[in-house]
Amino acid sequence: MLDYAVLLTALICTGCGLTTRSISTINKTLPITKLSPSNNASPIQILAVSPDQKYLLQGQHVVAQEGENFSGDILEIYNIEKKNPSLVLKQRTGASLNATFSTDSKYVIACGNTGVARISLTDEKTQVVNLEEPKFLSADGTLVACLSNDGWIIKNTLLTTDKTINIKLPENVDRFLSFSLVKNMFATTLKPGNSSALGTRMAIWAINEENKPVFQFEWDNSSYVTPEKSCFSPDGQYFACPSRQGYVGIWNISTEKHFKDIGEINGVIRTVKFSPNSKFLAIGIQEANEKYGKLVVWDTNNGKIIREVYDKQAKGITAVSFAPDNETLFIGNTSGDVKCESLKDKEPFFTFLSK
Repeated sequence: MLDYAVLLTALICTGCGLTTRSISTINKTLPITKLSPSNNASPIQILAVSPDQKYLLQGQHVVAQEGENFSGDILEIYNIEKKNPSLVLKQRTGASLNATFSTDSKYVIACGNTGVARISLTDEKTQVVNLEEPKFLSADGTLVACLSNDGWIIKNTLLTTDKTINIKLPENVDRFLSFSLVKNMFATTLKPGNSSALGTRMAIWAINEENKPVFQFEWDNSSYVTPEKSCFSPDGQYFACPSRQGYVGIWNISTEKHFKDIGEINGVIRTVKFSPNSKFLAIGIQEANEKYGKLVVWDTNNGKIIREVYDKQAKGITAVSFAPDNETLFIGNTSGDVKCESLKDKEPFFTFLSK
Protein backbone atom coordinates (compact mmCIF):
# COMPACT_ATOMS: atom_id res chain seq x y z
CA MET A 1 0.00 0.00 0.00
CA LEU A 2 1.35 3.39 -0.97
CA ASP A 3 1.70 6.10 1.64
CA TYR A 4 2.90 8.73 -0.80
CA ALA A 5 1.28 11.49 -2.79
CA VAL A 6 2.40 12.05 -6.35
CA LEU A 7 1.96 14.55 -9.11
CA LEU A 8 1.06 13.07 -12.46
CA THR A 9 2.54 16.09 -14.17
CA ALA A 10 5.87 15.25 -12.54
CA LEU A 11 5.74 11.74 -13.96
CA ILE A 12 5.13 12.47 -17.63
CA CYS A 13 8.21 13.65 -19.46
CA THR A 14 8.26 16.06 -22.36
CA GLY A 15 9.73 13.49 -24.74
CA CYS A 16 8.18 10.37 -26.21
CA GLY A 17 8.20 6.71 -25.28
CA LEU A 18 8.45 4.74 -22.07
CA THR A 19 10.24 5.97 -18.98
CA THR A 20 10.67 4.72 -15.43
CA ARG A 21 10.86 7.09 -12.50
CA SER A 22 10.57 7.12 -8.74
CA ILE A 23 7.37 8.49 -7.33
CA SER A 24 7.70 12.08 -6.17
CA THR A 25 6.94 12.62 -2.51
CA ILE A 26 4.96 15.75 -1.69
CA ASN A 27 4.79 15.26 2.04
CA LYS A 28 4.67 11.88 3.77
CA THR A 29 3.13 13.25 6.94
CA LEU A 30 0.60 15.67 5.49
CA PRO A 31 -2.93 14.32 6.05
CA ILE A 32 -4.81 13.35 2.92
CA THR A 33 -7.59 15.82 3.68
CA LYS A 34 -5.04 18.61 3.37
CA LEU A 35 -3.74 17.37 0.03
CA SER A 36 -7.17 16.93 -1.54
CA PRO A 37 -8.96 20.23 -0.92
CA SER A 38 -12.59 20.37 0.11
CA ASN A 39 -14.33 18.19 -2.47
CA ASN A 40 -17.63 17.48 -0.78
CA ALA A 41 -19.35 19.05 -3.78
CA SER A 42 -17.27 17.11 -6.30
CA PRO A 43 -19.04 14.05 -7.77
CA ILE A 44 -17.24 10.72 -7.73
CA GLN A 45 -16.30 10.01 -11.36
CA ILE A 46 -14.32 6.78 -11.05
CA LEU A 47 -14.73 3.75 -8.80
CA ALA A 48 -12.85 0.47 -9.29
CA VAL A 49 -12.25 -2.49 -6.99
CA SER A 50 -8.98 -4.40 -7.37
CA PRO A 51 -9.30 -8.04 -8.51
CA ASP A 52 -7.94 -9.22 -5.16
CA GLN A 53 -10.68 -7.15 -3.47
CA LYS A 54 -8.18 -5.33 -1.23
CA TYR A 55 -8.23 -1.83 -2.73
CA LEU A 56 -10.72 0.72 -3.99
CA LEU A 57 -9.79 3.32 -6.58
CA GLN A 58 -11.64 6.64 -6.51
CA GLY A 59 -11.36 9.56 -8.94
CA GLN A 60 -12.76 13.09 -8.79
CA HIS A 61 -12.33 16.46 -10.43
CA VAL A 62 -12.07 19.07 -7.68
CA VAL A 63 -12.36 22.84 -7.78
CA ALA A 64 -10.33 24.95 -5.37
CA GLN A 65 -12.32 26.60 -2.61
CA GLU A 66 -11.43 29.87 -0.90
CA GLY A 67 -7.93 29.70 0.54
CA GLU A 68 -6.97 26.63 -1.50
CA ASN A 69 -4.68 26.50 -4.50
CA PHE A 70 -5.45 23.29 -6.37
CA SER A 71 -8.07 22.59 -9.02
CA GLY A 72 -7.85 19.45 -11.12
CA ASP A 73 -8.12 15.68 -11.09
CA ILE A 74 -7.41 13.65 -7.98
CA LEU A 75 -7.11 9.87 -7.87
CA GLU A 76 -7.01 8.09 -4.52
CA ILE A 77 -6.61 4.45 -3.50
CA TYR A 78 -8.07 3.00 -0.32
CA ASN A 79 -7.33 -0.12 1.64
CA ILE A 80 -10.87 -1.52 1.85
CA GLU A 81 -10.39 -3.26 5.19
CA LYS A 82 -8.63 -0.36 6.91
CA LYS A 83 -10.28 2.43 4.88
CA ASN A 84 -6.84 3.99 4.77
CA PRO A 85 -6.40 6.54 1.95
CA SER A 86 -3.35 7.51 -0.07
CA LEU A 87 -3.30 10.09 -2.83
CA VAL A 88 -2.01 8.39 -5.97
CA LEU A 89 -2.33 11.05 -8.67
CA LYS A 90 -2.89 14.75 -8.70
CA GLN A 91 -2.92 16.68 -11.98
CA ARG A 92 -3.83 20.22 -12.93
CA THR A 93 -6.05 19.53 -15.88
CA GLY A 94 -9.69 19.42 -16.85
CA ALA A 95 -9.12 16.42 -19.10
CA SER A 96 -11.07 13.23 -18.50
CA LEU A 97 -9.31 11.04 -15.95
CA ASN A 98 -9.60 7.29 -16.50
CA ALA A 99 -8.07 4.65 -14.26
CA THR A 100 -8.16 0.95 -13.43
CA PHE A 101 -6.23 -1.86 -11.72
CA SER A 102 -4.05 -4.42 -13.46
CA THR A 103 -5.39 -7.97 -13.39
CA ASP A 104 -2.79 -8.99 -10.78
CA SER A 105 -3.76 -6.08 -8.49
CA LYS A 106 -0.15 -4.86 -8.42
CA TYR A 107 -0.60 -1.65 -10.39
CA VAL A 108 -2.86 1.34 -10.86
CA ILE A 109 -3.05 2.35 -14.51
CA ALA A 110 -4.35 5.83 -15.32
CA CYS A 111 -4.66 8.05 -18.37
CA GLY A 112 -5.07 11.79 -18.45
CA ASN A 113 -3.21 14.81 -19.71
CA THR A 114 -1.04 13.44 -22.53
CA GLY A 115 -0.02 10.04 -21.28
CA VAL A 116 -0.76 6.73 -19.59
CA ALA A 117 0.94 5.98 -16.26
CA ARG A 118 1.35 2.62 -14.50
CA ILE A 119 1.99 3.01 -10.78
CA SER A 120 3.37 0.06 -8.81
CA LEU A 121 1.78 -0.50 -5.41
CA THR A 122 4.80 -2.44 -4.17
CA ASP A 123 8.04 -0.77 -5.26
CA GLU A 124 6.84 2.83 -5.77
CA LYS A 125 7.96 2.94 -9.40
CA THR A 126 6.02 4.54 -12.22
CA GLN A 127 6.18 3.85 -15.95
CA VAL A 128 4.82 6.40 -18.38
CA VAL A 129 3.89 6.29 -22.06
CA ASN A 130 3.29 9.61 -23.81
CA LEU A 131 0.24 9.51 -26.08
CA GLU A 132 -1.91 12.03 -27.89
CA GLU A 133 -5.25 12.59 -26.11
CA PRO A 134 -5.75 9.21 -24.36
CA LYS A 135 -9.43 8.95 -23.42
CA PHE A 136 -10.58 5.39 -22.69
CA LEU A 137 -8.75 2.48 -21.03
CA SER A 138 -9.62 -1.19 -21.29
CA ALA A 139 -10.57 -2.90 -18.03
CA ASP A 140 -7.04 -4.26 -17.54
CA GLY A 141 -5.28 -1.09 -18.68
CA THR A 142 -3.53 -2.71 -21.66
CA LEU A 143 -5.41 -0.84 -24.42
CA VAL A 144 -6.24 2.82 -24.82
CA ALA A 145 -8.44 4.75 -27.25
CA CYS A 146 -6.88 8.07 -28.27
CA LEU A 147 -8.57 10.98 -30.01
CA SER A 148 -5.92 12.34 -32.34
CA ASN A 149 -6.12 15.08 -34.96
CA ASP A 150 -6.76 12.30 -37.47
CA GLY A 151 -9.59 10.71 -35.51
CA TRP A 152 -9.83 7.77 -33.12
CA ILE A 153 -6.87 5.40 -32.77
CA ILE A 154 -6.62 2.19 -30.73
CA LYS A 155 -3.20 1.68 -29.15
CA ASN A 156 -1.51 -0.72 -26.79
CA THR A 157 -0.32 1.13 -23.70
CA LEU A 158 3.03 -0.72 -23.95
CA LEU A 159 3.06 -1.00 -20.17
CA THR A 160 2.82 -4.78 -20.08
CA THR A 161 4.01 -5.93 -23.51
CA ASP A 162 6.34 -4.99 -26.34
CA LYS A 163 3.65 -5.71 -28.93
CA THR A 164 2.60 -2.54 -30.72
CA ILE A 165 -1.03 -1.95 -31.69
CA ASN A 166 -1.85 1.15 -33.71
CA ILE A 167 -5.25 0.89 -35.40
CA LYS A 168 -6.80 3.99 -36.93
CA LEU A 169 -10.59 3.82 -36.99
CA PRO A 170 -12.55 4.80 -40.13
CA GLU A 171 -13.73 8.37 -40.62
CA ASN A 172 -17.37 7.42 -40.07
CA VAL A 173 -16.64 6.65 -36.39
CA ASP A 174 -18.09 9.43 -34.26
CA ARG A 175 -17.60 8.65 -30.56
CA PHE A 176 -15.76 5.86 -28.81
CA LEU A 177 -17.93 3.98 -26.29
CA SER A 178 -16.10 1.16 -24.51
CA PHE A 179 -13.82 -1.88 -24.74
CA SER A 180 -14.82 -5.53 -24.37
CA LEU A 181 -11.74 -7.34 -23.15
CA VAL A 182 -13.02 -10.91 -23.35
CA LYS A 183 -13.91 -10.94 -27.04
CA ASN A 184 -11.32 -8.36 -28.10
CA MET A 185 -13.99 -5.92 -29.25
CA PHE A 186 -15.03 -2.32 -28.75
CA ALA A 187 -18.08 -0.18 -29.49
CA THR A 188 -18.51 3.22 -31.14
CA THR A 189 -21.23 5.46 -32.46
CA LEU A 190 -21.28 6.16 -36.19
CA LYS A 191 -21.75 9.44 -37.99
CA PRO A 192 -25.16 9.78 -39.70
CA GLY A 193 -23.65 10.12 -43.19
CA ASN A 194 -26.30 9.99 -45.90
CA SER A 195 -28.56 7.72 -43.89
CA SER A 196 -32.19 8.74 -43.51
CA ALA A 197 -32.43 6.87 -40.21
CA LEU A 198 -33.70 8.84 -37.22
CA GLY A 199 -31.97 6.89 -34.46
CA THR A 200 -28.45 6.70 -33.14
CA ARG A 201 -26.21 4.40 -35.15
CA MET A 202 -23.73 2.25 -33.26
CA ALA A 203 -21.27 -0.49 -34.17
CA ILE A 204 -19.35 -3.32 -32.51
CA TRP A 205 -15.83 -3.74 -33.88
CA ALA A 206 -13.15 -6.42 -33.59
CA ILE A 207 -9.68 -5.21 -32.69
CA ASN A 208 -7.86 -6.01 -35.93
CA GLU A 209 -6.45 -4.31 -38.98
CA GLU A 210 -9.54 -4.79 -41.19
CA ASN A 211 -11.41 -1.78 -39.83
CA LYS A 212 -14.75 -3.46 -40.47
CA PRO A 213 -17.49 -3.58 -37.84
CA VAL A 214 -18.66 -6.99 -36.65
CA PHE A 215 -22.20 -5.66 -36.80
CA GLN A 216 -24.10 -2.37 -36.76
CA PHE A 217 -27.35 -1.48 -35.05
CA GLU A 218 -29.59 1.45 -34.37
CA TRP A 219 -31.56 2.78 -31.45
CA ASP A 220 -34.62 4.89 -32.14
CA ASN A 221 -34.48 8.65 -31.80
CA SER A 222 -36.45 8.76 -28.52
CA SER A 223 -33.61 6.92 -26.78
CA TYR A 224 -30.57 8.99 -27.70
CA VAL A 225 -27.50 7.42 -26.13
CA THR A 226 -25.21 8.68 -23.39
CA PRO A 227 -22.08 7.09 -24.87
CA GLU A 228 -19.53 7.69 -22.12
CA LYS A 229 -21.61 5.54 -19.76
CA SER A 230 -21.91 2.42 -21.95
CA CYS A 231 -20.26 -0.91 -21.10
CA PHE A 232 -19.82 -4.54 -22.14
CA SER A 233 -20.60 -7.39 -19.78
CA PRO A 234 -17.42 -9.07 -18.48
CA ASP A 235 -18.27 -12.32 -20.30
CA GLY A 236 -18.48 -10.43 -23.60
CA GLN A 237 -22.08 -11.52 -24.14
CA TYR A 238 -23.89 -8.19 -23.80
CA PHE A 239 -23.44 -4.51 -24.57
CA ALA A 240 -25.42 -1.99 -22.49
CA CYS A 241 -25.92 1.65 -23.36
CA PRO A 242 -28.04 4.20 -21.46
CA SER A 243 -30.14 6.88 -23.09
CA ARG A 244 -30.90 10.41 -22.06
CA GLN A 245 -34.58 9.49 -21.85
CA GLY A 246 -34.14 7.01 -19.00
CA TYR A 247 -33.69 3.68 -20.79
CA VAL A 248 -30.82 1.21 -20.93
CA GLY A 249 -30.63 -0.74 -24.17
CA ILE A 250 -28.96 -4.16 -24.10
CA TRP A 251 -27.67 -5.99 -27.18
CA ASN A 252 -26.67 -9.64 -27.45
CA ILE A 253 -23.23 -9.81 -29.09
CA SER A 254 -23.52 -13.48 -30.14
CA THR A 255 -26.86 -13.12 -31.92
CA GLU A 256 -26.12 -9.54 -33.04
CA LYS A 257 -29.64 -8.57 -31.99
CA HIS A 258 -31.32 -6.13 -29.65
CA PHE A 259 -31.88 -8.08 -26.42
CA LYS A 260 -34.07 -5.76 -24.36
CA ASP A 261 -34.61 -2.24 -23.06
CA ILE A 262 -34.57 -1.64 -19.32
CA GLY A 263 -36.60 1.33 -18.10
CA GLU A 264 -38.38 3.69 -18.11
CA ILE A 265 -36.38 5.40 -15.38
CA ASN A 266 -37.64 8.68 -13.99
CA GLY A 267 -34.41 10.63 -14.02
CA VAL A 268 -30.97 10.89 -15.59
CA ILE A 269 -28.81 7.77 -15.82
CA ARG A 270 -25.34 8.70 -14.55
CA THR A 271 -23.62 5.30 -14.69
CA VAL A 272 -24.15 1.63 -15.58
CA LYS A 273 -22.01 -1.36 -14.57
CA PHE A 274 -22.28 -5.14 -14.90
CA SER A 275 -21.33 -7.47 -12.07
CA PRO A 276 -18.19 -9.60 -12.68
CA ASN A 277 -20.35 -12.67 -13.39
CA SER A 278 -22.49 -10.61 -15.83
CA LYS A 279 -25.69 -11.59 -14.01
CA PHE A 280 -26.55 -8.14 -12.68
CA LEU A 281 -26.60 -4.63 -14.08
CA ALA A 282 -26.35 -1.72 -11.64
CA ILE A 283 -27.72 1.66 -12.72
CA GLY A 284 -26.90 4.91 -10.92
CA ILE A 285 -29.59 7.54 -11.28
CA GLN A 286 -30.12 11.22 -10.63
CA GLU A 287 -33.85 11.47 -10.08
CA ALA A 288 -36.00 13.97 -11.92
CA ASN A 289 -35.88 17.45 -10.36
CA GLU A 290 -32.56 16.41 -8.75
CA LYS A 291 -34.36 15.15 -5.69
CA TYR A 292 -32.40 12.05 -4.63
CA GLY A 293 -29.79 9.66 -5.88
CA LYS A 294 -31.04 6.17 -6.66
CA LEU A 295 -29.46 2.78 -7.29
CA VAL A 296 -31.34 0.13 -9.27
CA VAL A 297 -29.94 -3.38 -9.78
CA TRP A 298 -31.46 -5.54 -12.51
CA ASP A 299 -31.28 -9.25 -13.23
CA THR A 300 -29.97 -9.35 -16.80
CA ASN A 301 -31.72 -12.65 -17.56
CA ASN A 302 -35.28 -11.61 -16.81
CA GLY A 303 -35.04 -7.83 -16.60
CA LYS A 304 -36.50 -7.74 -13.07
CA ILE A 305 -35.38 -5.35 -10.34
CA ILE A 306 -33.64 -7.16 -7.48
CA ARG A 307 -32.52 -4.08 -5.54
CA GLU A 308 -33.68 -0.49 -5.39
CA VAL A 309 -32.15 1.91 -2.89
CA TYR A 310 -32.29 5.70 -2.42
CA ASP A 311 -29.36 7.87 -1.37
CA LYS A 312 -31.07 10.83 0.28
CA GLN A 313 -27.77 12.54 1.11
CA ALA A 314 -27.00 13.23 -2.56
CA LYS A 315 -28.76 14.34 -5.72
CA GLY A 316 -27.39 11.50 -7.82
CA ILE A 317 -25.31 8.33 -7.97
CA THR A 318 -22.44 8.93 -10.38
CA ALA A 319 -20.20 5.83 -10.12
CA VAL A 320 -20.72 2.16 -9.29
CA SER A 321 -18.29 -0.75 -8.98
CA PHE A 322 -19.01 -4.37 -8.04
CA ALA A 323 -16.54 -6.24 -5.87
CA PRO A 324 -15.32 -9.59 -7.28
CA ASP A 325 -17.77 -11.40 -4.96
CA ASN A 326 -20.66 -10.16 -7.18
CA GLU A 327 -22.59 -9.22 -4.05
CA THR A 328 -20.95 -6.03 -2.77
CA LEU A 329 -21.30 -2.70 -4.55
CA PHE A 330 -19.39 0.49 -3.93
CA ILE A 331 -21.40 3.57 -4.88
CA GLY A 332 -20.13 7.11 -5.45
CA ASN A 333 -22.47 10.10 -5.40
CA THR A 334 -22.65 13.75 -6.39
CA SER A 335 -21.65 14.81 -2.87
CA GLY A 336 -18.27 13.08 -3.04
CA ASP A 337 -19.24 10.22 -0.70
CA VAL A 338 -18.56 6.53 -1.26
CA LYS A 339 -21.10 4.12 0.16
CA CYS A 340 -21.57 0.38 0.18
CA GLU A 341 -24.47 -1.92 -0.63
CA SER A 342 -24.88 -5.66 -0.09
CA LEU A 343 -27.11 -7.64 -2.44
CA LYS A 344 -26.87 -10.71 -0.23
CA ASP A 345 -27.86 -9.23 3.13
CA LYS A 346 -30.46 -6.82 1.73
CA GLU A 347 -29.19 -4.13 4.07
CA PRO A 348 -29.54 -0.45 3.14
CA PHE A 349 -26.63 1.77 2.14
CA PHE A 350 -23.93 2.25 4.69
CA THR A 351 -21.24 4.89 4.37
CA PHE A 352 -17.82 3.53 3.44
CA LEU A 353 -16.03 6.85 3.02
CA SER A 354 -17.27 10.38 3.46
CA LYS A 355 -15.44 13.66 3.23
